[in-house]
Amino acid sequence: MNLKNISTKEIVKELESRTGVQMFQNKLYQEGYNVNIVKKYSKDRTPIQLSTDITVLVIEDSLLSIEDKVEENMEVIWRRFEIINKGNEDKLSKLIKSKNLSREDLELILKTIKLREFN
Repeated sequence: MNLKNISTKEIVKELESRTGVQMFQNKLYQEGYNVNIVKKYSKDRTPIQLSTDITVLVIEDSLLSIEDKVEENMEVIWRRFEIINKGNEDKLSKLIKSKNLSREDLELILKTIKLREFN
């Protein structure tokens, strides 16, 4: 879907109308809200300075479809592995997506089993 020609205002309005999305708009401080963004894994937990005249959308992770999450993580998943049969790569990708397998799932499978050699 191409959102390039849709205004930011229209996109935000659509997102605001969805279940699980909260919007805090126009002078958060005056409305009694405080938004802080800090680094999660750092000793430096100094909040990033934000303008007081901003709109903040809070979207629950569960609203993102599993397919979207898997698609976003496919590069991360493949970084750890080497494809030995390019002919099956698409089929494997579809399986990973349909079963919502993580990189850790694949590592566990590969470290636990191997193909049996038949004579």
